[in-house]
Amino acid sequence: MITETRSYIKTQIAAVNSDLTAFDDPFGTIDVFETDIDNKFKILFEQTSLEKRGNHVTETFPVAIELYRTTSNRDITDDFDLLFDNAIQIRNKIVNIKDVKANTNFYEALPVSFTPESLEGNQRIIKITIGINFFRAVAFC
Repeated sequence: MITETRSYIKTQIAAVNSDLTAFDDPFGTIDVFETDIDNKFKILFEQTSLEKRGNHVTETFPVAIELYRTTSNRDITDDFDLLFDNAIQIRNKIVNIKDVKANTNFYEALPVSFTPESLEGNQRIIKITIGINFFRAVAFC
């Protein structure tokens, strides 16, 4: 299920911006001083939870998607705007209910956060983190 979800997210990101490439490391952090992170993204799966809702139990899969862009000081506003716009389109593409139901085992995906920032120690790197919760029914009571 996690592999399928990761593939779904990658496909949705590529549909918005095929220049973005995955940084595949599910646990580690990106060393911004030793890694070229321009136009990269990272998918992080967070702690799942179970909750009884009516006559079924829902499992929540929180996912954080980190998008990175390196900029020159001259173009920081343009680069920020471009990444911000891409991030909004990516978020909306991932949570599209028709795509979620057709391509995953989840019945819903909801955006829960959207955080733009520059990386500490390197103002030339823009990072936007998109938080999305995926939901699936796991048992009926």
